[in-house]
Amino acid sequence: MRESFEKRLRTFGEIAKDEKKIKKDDNGKTDEIESVLNWHLSKSAESSATGKEVQEDIYKLQKEKQDIIENLKSDISILDKKNIAEKISEKGREVLMAGDSMMLGEDGRPLTLGEIITDGEWDLDYSLDPGSIPRDIRKKYLVERAKIKVQKLLDEQIALNEQNSEVVTETKRDTYKRITEGKNMETPGLIAEKMVRNLLKKIAIDFKTDFEIIKADVFQDVNQKIDFIIKKKILEKEERGVKVEADNDAVGIQFTINSSSHNTRHKQKQIDYAKKDLIPGDNIKDIVLVAIPLRDINKKYNEWKKDKEPGGPDKLWSEKEKRHIFREIVNGLLPEEEVAELSGKIK
Repeated sequence: MRESFEKRLRTFGEIAKDEKKIKKDDNGKTDEIESVLNWHLSKSAESSATGKEVQEDIYKLQKEKQDIIENLKSDISILDKKNIAEKISEKGREVLMAGDSMMLGEDGRPLTLGEIITDGEWDLDYSLDPGSIPRDIRKKYLVERAKIKVQKLLDEQIALNEQNSEVVTETKRDTYKRITEGKNMETPGLIAEKMVRNLLKKIAIDFKTDFEIIKADVFQDVNQKIDFIIKKKILEKEERGVKVEADNDAVGIQFTINSSSHNTRHKQKQIDYAKKDLIPGDNIKDIVLVAIPLRDINKKYNEWKKDKEPGGPDKLWSEKEKRHIFREIVNGLLPEEEVAELSGKIK
């Protein structure tokens, strides 16, 4: 997202905290906080070239995000209390653990941590048995589910700001508006992108790699032409006896299933243009175009939707297809020995 917009969201977040505390304490300072809020809403509208009512909607979404974080903290605190079985989801499928393996309680079907984490993007919920599943796994599940919810709200905030800003081009405003209205969100290209991203994320989680897969926010998608990011995990190194964070290389991936020369040329031009606008604060080393002509995306997706089995629609790809996709995405980004080792583990 834009650095200036990120700063405004942080300010909104601080105001929302104060507003909630004042209402909770009932100390009669609501007029004061409303005055501060109105001032910041007006300044935000001015700097972003939007109406004040747009910034009010963005502020409301910021409060929703903070409620999610507060609920997450509450849920995590329950994990530390003995004899309390946290209820993660009323409609969640029960997951049990025997030894080092997790499974569905209803039929004993094996599940991986990667599947449980990424299935949230396919709107599948799980209830992790506190009696058999370790705390760190249950905590990770709670954190990742909260991240998905917060990311959706953040994308709404960005889209609201961009589609109503007078300094944004009409073409991009229309794009953001379509996203806000949910139009064309189940095209083969977008479904394939989601399948590929979650396949890679499962590999990263289940095989404990030194890289992670991050979903791009809507600004990165529209303005920077990034669908998802492959990022080296931050490691510590020592320099002259002092521990510092090692440099972490993050590469943005623009993914397409249309490998025609016309389409790839067009997308590469867009990427080349977007790369010129990258700034150090974006923390993106490069943007790479990957074209893989995947077939039967709608067929696989519709087949999976019938029963919505754990693992998402990408689980319907053959072992050969999964390995091919993985290699095509990470080729040149990871050492060949690591690619070969991970590829051999893919089932």
